[in-house]
Order: sequence, then C-alpha cells, then structure tokens
Amino acid sequence: MLPSCKCRRLTTHGFVSLGISVDIAMSVLRYAKTIVAEANPFMPRTLGDTFLHVDRIDRFVRVERPLAEYAHQPADAVAERIARYVAEIIEDGAHATRCSRAYSQ
Repeated sequence: MLPSCKCRRLTTHGFVSLGISVDIAMSVLRYAKTIVAEANPFMPRTLGDTFLHVDRIDRFVRVERPLAEYAHQPADAVAERIARYVAEIIEDGAHATRCSRAYSQ
C-alpha cells in the first residue's frame, strides 16, 4: 500500500497542513516509507497534529478542485425529538469537554 494524503500548500517553514484529514492520516504517515501528497489550495489549514514536513513527502500532485462535501438528509421526527430532549438537559453556555471519567472527577 502506498500512503497518500490530501494537504494544503507549503507554509513558509516547509510544512504542509493535512487540513480536514485529521482522522488517522498522521498516524499512517508517521510510519510510511513513501508518501504521495495531493496539494490542493482549497484544503483549509488547520491546527493541531496536522502538519507534515515537506522532507517526508516523496511526490506532490497539484490539484485545484473544491473539497467534496457530505450533504446530510433532513432530520426525521425521531431525530428532532432526541435533539429537543438533549437541548433541554444542556445548560446554556456549556462548553464541550472530553468524555472521560478523568475529566468528570
């Protein structure tokens, strides 16, 4: 298998951003012997563990096309009822935290 990634163009420091490809891409790329990167100016630059140095990339393929988007189907009656129930039990101004026992203690 030849690992590939989609990325944004180079930063001034020689890194590319994997943009929205923040699932398992970086874990795979850390151990890859050869990497092909699709450089797309439509890919947003994101923060976090999303930067890969150009020295790790063996080949670049330049593309210029908008990213594919997933269009959600409208919520059905059951989903609407669940959403209303959840909205009632979440306090206004609440912040997201990790779902972990360590954070709730």
